[in-house]
Amino acid sequence: MPQITLDSEISADRIRPDSGNFFKFVASDAECQLLAARFHFVAVEALSAELRVRKSARDCWDVVGQLKGVIVQACGATGVPVSETIDFLLEERYVRS
Repeated sequence: MPQITLDSEISADRIRPDSGNFFKFVASDAECQLLAARFHFVAVEALSAELRVRKSARDCWDVVGQLKGVIVQACGATGVPVSETIDFLLEERYVRS
């Protein structure tokens, strides 16, 4: 399973409908800091994903996978850091216009 980063680009033209294209993402410390700043979190302590990209029709690709991580946000009332585990299913469709 190829390892990807936040700035990885996957060539859509190389994704075939008859094969599974699996990718794994594990955020580096620098990527965690970048994401925390972008989304105004106190911290992103961990973030990873395992994804399958499949061509589903002409100029159309489906991405399915699991995103897991640990983020720290400031409580809206007290400002105290609150740690939260995230674990959810990703299901996205991308269409070339």
